[in-house]
Parts: sequence; structure tokens; C-alpha cells
Amino acid sequence: MKCLYCGKDNCPDNWTFCNECGVNIKEYIKATDFINKGLELEKNLEYAKAADEYRHALKLKVPTDKILAHLERVVEKEEIIIREMEIGTELFRQKKWAKAIKMYEKTLKIAPYFEKDILPNLMEARTMHSQKVKKTSILLSIVAVIVVISATFFYKWQSSPTQEALRTLKKSVLSNDILEKQEALDIIGRLQDDRLLPLVRESLKNNNPVIRATAARVLGELKDTTSISISLLKECLQDKDWQVSIEAAKSLALVGNETGIEFLKKALK
Repeated sequence: MKCLYCGKDNCPDNWTFCNECGVNIKEYIKATDFINKGLELEKNLEYAKAADEYRHALKLKVPTDKILAHLERVVEKEEIIIREMEIGTELFRQKKWAKAIKMYEKTLKIAPYFEKDILPNLMEARTMHSQKVKKTSILLSIVAVIVVISATFFYKWQSSPTQEALRTLKKSVLSNDILEKQEALDIIGRLQDDRLLPLVRESLKNNNPVIRATAARVLGELKDTTSISISLLKECLQDKDWQVSIEAAKSLALVGNETGIEFLKKALK
């Protein structure tokens, strides 16, 4: 039988200890199983679980040098992740939304199993950051709409000012500029005017997940309870981008749809 520790092949099968290095062969086989499980968990970035496997191996009567090296490695990685989470939380408390988002997203990328702990703060930070960034641009957009309405009223009597403003918004929603399109959708939601509702629904199919998420949120702000919008929002729950799914669930919940409420409950578990 070959010793797994020293590699020598001079031990009878019924021996407990290696004739060469003296290691407990049967115990080391058990320890090797724990180590292999730990290494597999490391590949999946599950460092805490990997550390538990290495600790199980340390309880056996075998040399500990290699096991300790594995354990120290994953503990160090886990400590780095926890430290980054703490930094993100501190930035969140200080309302430094952009930096908090960056830190949370970095942590989620290397430790997705912390999603339950990070997701609520990350969602709120994104919402607050979005509001902060868009506040000025939204105000300017509203002013621009008012200017368009006024200009149309004075210089184009035959056209309805409201229609001119709606056409301006429609043009912005159809724009290739992501920021312009997003701002236009936000204005539609805040104006509570559902005449451009078809464009909002169409935006749910946009290639950019930011636009899809914005459109899903605006449908909730418009409180559109028609079967068409409800069906589209339910489809968005399966979107490959989790933020789109969350916004769709929030909108469904906002109009009292149980599907959205249940989705949010599961997401926060």
C-alpha cells in the first residue's frame, strides 16, 4: 500500500502506520477526504465552508503542516471579504453611495454567498445614488419640457403644448443615448402621465439592463394594473440581471400583486 503522506510504497495493506514516515495511514486518508472537499469549496469561493473542512482534518492524528497552510489561506481570504463588507457598511452609513456600491459589488463578485447580507444595503445604496445623480438632470429635463411647452404655446398655436412635450419625451425615450432615455423614463413616472405607457413597456425589452430596470420601476410608479403590464413585469422576474428582477418585483408588489411580494420575500431570505 502506498502512503499518501510520504509517497513510499512499502506498507502492507493491513498496517495502520507507514513503515517509512510513521504517519497513521487510515487517519490520513480521512484527512485527505476533508482536504479535497475543502479545495473544491475554495474553487466555488466558499471559504468559510472550506475552513470547516480543514478544521475537521486538523482533529485527526496526522501531520498538520499542509492542513494548516490550507486553513490559513482560506481564513485570510475570508477575513479580507469580511473587512471589505465592513468598509462597505461604513461607507453606507456615511451615505457615500457610489463608494459603498463599488465595495459591495466587489465583495459580491468574490463572495456571492454573502448576497443575503449585502443585497438590502446594495439595493438601497443604488437607489439613493441614482436619486442623487439624477436629481439635477431630472429638474433640468422638467424645465426643458416646460420651455418646450411654453415655446410651442407662443410660436405654434395650432399645436397642443402638451402634445409637443409628449413628443419631446417620446423622442428621448427612443434615443440611443442611455442617460437621455433613462431620464425620459423617470420624467414619465414622475409626471404620472400614462400616454407614453406603450414606450415604457417597450423599454422592458431594451438590451441595456439599466433601461429595463428603470422601465420596470416606472411601470410601478404609474400604478399600471392592466394585464399587459402585469404579464410583462412577471416575465421580468426571470431577467438575467437581478436588478431588473428586483425592480419588477417591487412594481408588482406596489400594485398589490402577490407574485411580486413573494419574490421579494424569497430574495431577502
